[in-house]
Amino acid sequence: MDAKKILFADDDPEIREVLRLLLTGEGYTAVEAASGAELLEKLDDSVNLVKPFSYTELVSRVKAMLRRYCVYGAKSAEQGSVIRCCGNIEIDTAQSVVRRDGQEVALTDTEYRILLLLASHQKTVFSVQNIYESIWDEPYFYTSNNTVMVHIRNIRRKLGDGTAVRVRFFYYAGDAWFYSLLALSALTAFLAFSICFIGFAGRKLRYVSQLRSELDILAGGDLSYPVTVKGEDELSELASGIDQMRRSILSHQEAEEKMRSANSQLVTAMSHDLRTPLTSLLGYLELMERGKYENEEQLRHFIGRSLEKTLRIKEMADKLFEYFLVYSSEWEQPDLEPADADEVFRHFWSEYAFSLESSGFTVRTEFGHLGGQIRINIDLLRRAFDNLYSNLLKYADPGQEIAIVCTQEDGCAVLALANRISAQRSAKESTNIGLNTCRRILQYHGGSFSAEESDGVFRVKLSLPLAC
Repeated sequence: MDAKKILFADDDPEIREVLRLLLTGEGYTAVEAASGAELLEKLDDSVNLVKPFSYTELVSRVKAMLRRYCVYGAKSAEQGSVIRCCGNIEIDTAQSVVRRDGQEVALTDTEYRILLLLASHQKTVFSVQNIYESIWDEPYFYTSNNTVMVHIRNIRRKLGDGTAVRVRFFYYAGDAWFYSLLALSALTAFLAFSICFIGFAGRKLRYVSQLRSELDILAGGDLSYPVTVKGEDELSELASGIDQMRRSILSHQEAEEKMRSANSQLVTAMSHDLRTPLTSLLGYLELMERGKYENEEQLRHFIGRSLEKTLRIKEMADKLFEYFLVYSSEWEQPDLEPADADEVFRHFWSEYAFSLESSGFTVRTEFGHLGGQIRINIDLLRRAFDNLYSNLLKYADPGQEIAIVCTQEDGCAVLALANRISAQRSAKESTNIGLNTCRRILQYHGGSFSAEESDGVFRVKLSLPLAC
């Protein structure tokens, strides 16, 4: 079959080249025209495309024109100037007039073209797509059905009742199936969405109800009851936050309870330890106040013992004050400054070792290279070291060696003390306030503190993190 010849015109040579390549690729013979005048000299009918236009639109317009001219025979000149149909209907193609029983019928241009197409091919079955693309020169879309049916209904009404006009209008049953399938799909999608939404919403509502029940339990004071966390959405994040808050409150309550218990024990121990020196002090003062002494030497003995007991009470009061000072909110955020670890440990413990040796103790020191800095509050750290030194003076056995070792372990500066416990320790009151103070100070510095007694040997180990 010969290729269809397509004539086109455009004043831009690049656009003409593109059109020629596109049409040639579709199997047509492309003929160019550089102007509208040249185009009009070569054709009887034309279709205008407004730039810019797409390749799809161009090909659709070309195919529609070819169907009208080659398939449906848009030219009716070969059949004469008058077309008769249904006995009493005449179409004058020369004057574009339609008459019924000799009376002219007023039709719109679109209605006239549709009637002329159907009357010119009375034995041809037309689909809605055939009619639409032939008359409107546009690609068919399923919504075009309504447009064609409205015009057909107007033609039937103007020509008389439907029985007098034997032009039959057919449309594909597939269109009805398409609309039915579309409606059914929409209904199915809606039902599926509704079921999924109701299921999802129901599950979330049950979860919200469960959270409400658990919050009621927590509000009743049972903070040990865990909050259920499900999924990874906003509700689960809320439940996780509530459970984390529950654990935090519980942890604070446990810490407060431990603190309350420790303070209670401390107060009890301090009350017990204060009774002995207070009783002795009161006894000596009463003896002196009543003159119950034999001579001046005995009086000076009473005064000396009273002073000794007074200093003991003062020492215990100072330690108690220090304990509450360290545990108060004043030191919640200590001001830490960087310092050389080797210099700090050597400076303090060299002096302590010298003082212990001067007091008659045997001291062995080992200062390894720490090689780094530590962030400390020098006043707080001095309190801790002073407490450890004071314990050595009070409770260490003078006849046994005291070991002071500084090393580096796992990125930390470590101080280890070991001493044999004096046999006289039982006669010296101890409330462990100093050790508790040391532990608290090391915690503030991000370090650790431990003290243990085994086989008559007392060992202390503390560590501070090294900074590179």
